[in-house]
Amino acid sequence: MASAVRKLNDVVHYAKRLVNAYQPRAVVVFAGSNDPHPGEEAKTPEQLWRATRAFVAATVRADQPAVPIYFIGITPSPMRWSVLADRPIPPMR
Repeated sequence: MASAVRKLNDVVHYAKRLVNAYQPRAVVVFAGSNDPHPGEEAKTPEQLWRATRAFVAATVRADQPAVPIYFIGITPSPMRWSVLADRPIPPMR
């Protein structure tokens, strides 16, 4: 199953419908590349980390505690370098 979502909050919002409903053997997430883009909806690294934790703990793990979850990192693109260069990377908790 694949879904074309571009923001991590979309993954969180639709997870019960797109992930949990299908009871997959594994979950692969490639989302978030549009989250740091400047504008009103831009997300900080801390906000992205909270959304990731919500997706894993509150959504997927609630129904499927043992399913493996794989995250593909945000791919570097020339359009994103100027946005990401000014943002510090917070420590993982």
